Formats: sequence, structure tokens, C-alpha cells
Amino acid sequence: MTSSAEPKTAAACILVRGDGEPKVLLAKRNPALRFMGGHHVFPGGRIKQDESVRRVANATNEVVARAIQAATREVFEETGLLCVRGALPPREQLQQARRDLLKESATFNDLLAQQLSR
Repeated sequence: MTSSAEPKTAAACILVRGDGEPKVLLAKRNPALRFMGGHHVFPGGRIKQDESVRRVANATNEVVARAIQAATREVFEETGLLCVRGALPPREQLQQARRDLLKESATFNDLLAQQLSR
């Protein structure tokens, strides 16, 4: 008898560029992963309990704000694209911030606080 896995609360993001012919961003999962290895997917992942909702605008409630924050974090982790309003830091800074995030030497909340305090 097999037991079913407990579902995880997750968020995904569909990014569409509409200048001219619409384009949709897909990420390719590492083929070595057990779950959907090698498949093309929309960026996304688990919603963490410590997702900050303070910097999310126009969310209808805290659950939605947490999902938006998680989807934004996952897009940045998986692709390096930072989906925020305003000017972005130089590419080198974004790349370093992503490396720090992936090494868990910084959090996404730290990155947003630093980015939005400029």
C-alpha cells in the first residue's frame, strides 16, 4: 500500500513579454531531480512561513501576499530576474545577490530591503 504525499503550499509565476509576439518564460528543471527532472516548468516553488508581506502591494490578503512574495523569490532564485518596481541594481550586484540567496547567506527579504532602500 502506498501513502500519498502531503501537498505543499506553493506558488508559480507565468511571465509574459508582450512587446510584439508574446513570449512566455519557462525554466528547465535539472534532469537529476527526482520530481519532474528535465521538464520545462513555470518558475515557482514552496511558500515559506517567513515570507515577508510588508513589501507586497495590492494583495487582497496575507495569504495572497505571501504567495506573491514566494513566486517573486522563486523567479529570482531560478532565473536571476528580479520582478520589482523601480530601478534595478547593476547586473553584477544582482548576480551576487542571487549567489548569496542560493548559498543561504542572505534572505530574499534582505535583498528587497537593500534594493528598496536605495
